[in-house]
Amino acid sequence: MKKHGPLYEAAHILSVVFHPMTMPIYAMIYILYFNPLWSLLPSGYKSITMLYVSFGASILPLLALTAMIYFGMVGNPEMPNKSERVLPLAVSTIFVAMTCYYTHTRVELPLPMTRLIEGMFIMMLIAVIVTPMWKISLHSMGAGAMIAFVCLIGMASRMDFSIEACVVFLLAGLIGWARLYLMSHTPHQLMVGLIVGVVSMSIALLHR
Repeated sequence: MKKHGPLYEAAHILSVVFHPMTMPIYAMIYILYFNPLWSLLPSGYKSITMLYVSFGASILPLLALTAMIYFGMVGNPEMPNKSERVLPLAVSTIFVAMTCYYTHTRVELPLPMTRLIEGMFIMMLIAVIVTPMWKISLHSMGAGAMIAFVCLIGMASRMDFSIEACVVFLLAGLIGWARLYLMSHTPHQLMVGLIVGVVSMSIALLHR
């Protein structure tokens, strides 16, 4: 595969910007700043919510991955070998589980935020179980979770979310193209990852 050129750079940028651990941040931006029901919350409360969820669900897992790369425990941020993915996934799942626990017992967050973290935990637990046997696409899982989150929250809000839906479906397509272009996954791995992400987030959002 050609390792240089604008298409390669675009695919690489998409993979970095829409890393699975950054997707919760985008979901929070959507719900807190673009959803008519939740965007009316006080700005200070929204900032604290963003910081809290981002720290446990995104920042700590990314810092852990960076530390593992620095100490040679993981050779490449892309983690091309499924064996390299097990430890970072396990550590990230622990952080998300801790965040999920605290959102239920110690702090009060908007319901969509609590459900978002629950969906992440379900999704990552599945990834931890599946990854030692098969290289499921984590990027597609994140994209699928985002699709379910935006669409189900939009329907629950009784609002026109057609633009938001088009954006997340377009992003999912671009992420899938990027992972295929970089030869990081097969179409089957991407499709299964997308389905797992949609199902995981749907379970979290729809359960009583």
